[in-house]
Amino acid sequence: MTDKEVLVRYLEGTPIRKLALQLRTSKSRIQRIIYKTLKQVPNSNHVSELVCKYFCGVLIVDGKYLHVKGHEKKIPLLWGIDYQSHDILVHQLAPSENYQAYFLFFKQLKILNYPLRTLVCDECESLIFAAQFHYPKVKVQICTNHYKEGIRRMLKSRTTPEHEHFIKQIECLFRQKTLGLYCRYARKLLREHSDNELYRKILFDLNKKHEYLIRWLIDKKVPSTSNLIELYNSHLEARVRSMKGFESFYHAELWLNAYVMNRRLSRFSDCSRKFKHLNGKCSLSFTAMENAPKISLLKRV
Repeated sequence: MTDKEVLVRYLEGTPIRKLALQLRTSKSRIQRIIYKTLKQVPNSNHVSELVCKYFCGVLIVDGKYLHVKGHEKKIPLLWGIDYQSHDILVHQLAPSENYQAYFLFFKQLKILNYPLRTLVCDECESLIFAAQFHYPKVKVQICTNHYKEGIRRMLKSRTTPEHEHFIKQIECLFRQKTLGLYCRYARKLLREHSDNELYRKILFDLNKKHEYLIRWLIDKKVPSTSNLIELYNSHLEARVRSMKGFESFYHAELWLNAYVMNRRLSRFSDCSRKFKHLNGKCSLSFTAMENAPKISLLKRV
């Protein structure tokens, strides 16, 4: 087994103890191989800057919180996925999910000449404001699942059945197929609940954020949710759970960079529906320019 194969298996979840048994060597030697090869992985953001050219302009952004030694609370990995290619173009480990962190994140995206036209995200003001600074004309789509969950929490609907009918109406609103039907149903809800102060407050907030909630109805190439990046979050969570956090910020950056590069170079196998064409290829192959140098997990660029 080569050093590269050891690293890939480790990144994909094989425990160090099992790798040591398979290679009939010590755990400390496997750890040395992993540490050495982690430092050989090219910087994923730098790879994007050098070889990536083809983008769809719809970016899904989120922060995944991780345990890092030396930090009292979990800190976020900020990452952005190009919707059509599923490629992780930019990632950044930050001390906190604030405006300064997202300012640097979108600055890096700007360096790529990424043509951001629509940002899909949750209701994070610092994220949206930072994007709008670098891309003044960007459109925003707030994840409708996150928005609905916020309403459920406000109403405590999971433990208070009296709000069940209203919650179902909100879900029905976001199932409308056209902008016209959506607006008509929203007006119906406002008329129906004009005497309920709590529901009226929710519907007024919905109207206030109208522009951020209906982009998917205007542009059919924009998703209504951030489900794609949530899948990536879940995969990462499953992988780091057994590690019980990172020993340092530096170690976390090394490991996460290798993890991201490995994902970008791994072939898709279970994409369905409109993304079925991605199967058999890696995400980086869809964004890289023609005649780009071949990128390897352990090859400097």
